[in-house]
Amino acid sequence: MIKEDKEQNQGPLTYSESYVKKTNRIILIVGISSLIIFLLGVMLLISEDNNVNDYEAPTFTDNDDVINIGKEDPLLGNSIEFQTIENIENPLTTTPNPVPLGQVVLGTDAQNVLTLGTTGKTALKITSVLLAEPPADGFNFEDGCSGKVLVGKDTCHITMKWEPVVAGNVQNNFIVTWHETNVSVQNSKSEKIPVIGSAVTKEECTSCELSPNSDL
Repeated sequence: MIKEDKEQNQGPLTYSESYVKKTNRIILIVGISSLIIFLLGVMLLISEDNNVNDYEAPTFTDNDDVINIGKEDPLLGNSIEFQTIENIENPLTTTPNPVPLGQVVLGTDAQNVLTLGTTGKTALKITSVLLAEPPADGFNFEDGCSGKVLVGKDTCHITMKWEPVVAGNVQNNFIVTWHETNVSVQNSKSEKIPVIGSAVTKEECTSCELSPNSDL
């Protein structure tokens, strides 16, 4: 009865009072929700700390292989030997390199000799001597090296002769294939030796005046 009397005495709520009352309810609900979320977060943090504390780091003895190489795959065991990569000296010597034929006047010829040898540290067999490109007109060579075995101070020679028919510069490359005698021919290696020359007319010759006895 008293409560009813109070409500009758108070009368209906104004718009402002109703708004304040609703706002207080919303604030109360938000506060309670925030408290619940906070408590859930604290519980999650406590559970994570317990999981971290339960972890035990593995211990290894001096004889343990941490990544177990050699146990998982027998190909990775002690059967594999690794060697240090070093700069290996080329045992084949080429003299001269490149091979110059000089300035040649049309109607004359030039000759030179390419000498192959060894450093003396191993025996070599010359497999073949070829030109990288088809020879220029008037150029030919005599191969005295293919099939030769060079030991110590042994040498062999490739004699070349050039009698140009057209003025111009010429460059080619000898490809010398060889292998050490203690390995098979499948392990052959190649060496490139350039050959260069220049064919000119008599009027263009810049060195002819150096040869007063020349018939040119």
